[in-house]
Amino acid sequence: ASLGLFHQAAGYWLSAVALENAKIGNGFAADPVRSLYHHAIELYLKSFLREHGHTVEELEGKFRHNYKRMGKRAKKLGLKFEPRDEGVLAYFEHTDMLQRARYIKTGYYSLPEIRELDDMCQGLRDKIGNALQARGIKARL
Repeated sequence: ASLGLFHQAAGYWLSAVALENAKIGNGFAADPVRSLYHHAIELYLKSFLREHGHTVEELEGKFRHNYKRMGKRAKKLGLKFEPRDEGVLAYFEHTDMLQRARYIKTGYYSLPEIRELDDMCQGLRDKIGNALQARGIKARL
């Protein structure tokens, strides 16, 4: 179960990278890229939580899309976040990210840079993948 979530997260991350590299010339082209990165981060965190004993029901209910709760629990279970990742998690915690990804909102607001999202995905992939491998689980890195 944790391995499936981990590989699914990698699929979303690599899809975000491929779409970003396509250089689509539309003013909103970054929105689907961001959505893919957001979902990859969520799945990486859920794979870590699942490996540490949380049930599918807890992931779907208690944690759902709550990045604050997932990040806090992952830290408690030993996952170390880079300072840049803390900033990304703070953004997820304090914005209506899911709504913003689905609907156009006007006005000034700041977003994490695509590079920050990519770095976070790569870091989570490496840390969680290595943790899975240390437990004898064949995570593809």
